[in-house]
Amino acid sequence: MPLDAQLRTILEKSEELFLRYGIRSVTMDDLARHVGMSKKTIYQHVDNKDDLVMRMGMKLTLEEVQQIEPIIAESEHAIDEMWRIAKVHVRNIRRVRPTVLFDLQKYHPKVWAAFHEHTRTTVVTWLRNNLERGIREGLYRNDLDVTIIAKMHVAMSWAVVDETTFPLQEFAREQLFLQFICYHMNGVMSERGREIFNNYLKEGL
Repeated sequence: MPLDAQLRTILEKSEELFLRYGIRSVTMDDLARHVGMSKKTIYQHVDNKDDLVMRMGMKLTLEEVQQIEPIIAESEHAIDEMWRIAKVHVRNIRRVRPTVLFDLQKYHPKVWAAFHEHTRTTVVTWLRNNLERGIREGLYRNDLDVTIIAKMHVAMSWAVVDETTFPLQEFAREQLFLQFICYHMNGVMSERGREIFNNYLKEGL
């Protein structure tokens, strides 16, 4: 198997294990057995487990971009764009074991910081553009400070996955995300936008 194909296999198989069982609980021996390669072969591609997690994080971030950019290009209007992106996020949330985010934050701070940087740059730009689009289309209020609202949205999104604030024993993550989207949209929409958004709510995430 070519080296680049081996690396893709390692990343795909590690993603399966990490998202299903959490990162800390999966050892490199576990990964080697799951991938069907020796640890020596795996270490030809990654320096250590932290490097592997970083590469997996970069892969997931790229996949998110590849999922969302076509939505932005093809969506009918700003509300359609936000709703379709929300559905992508909920679909991705279903794949992730709750301990993964905790493991990243505590044991892989560089990866956690990279995710934050992605939200501070790419995601804020997506949101700001969506807000500007919604204003142009008459679906959002025209008195919004789009930069502040975009940054506030990102900051609050991290609070949604903070288990000290919302313990998973008490709050289902999908329901939290739905309420978060509704909170954001109701704060920015015009009356016309609210009528359209209510139709999306009937559809459900």
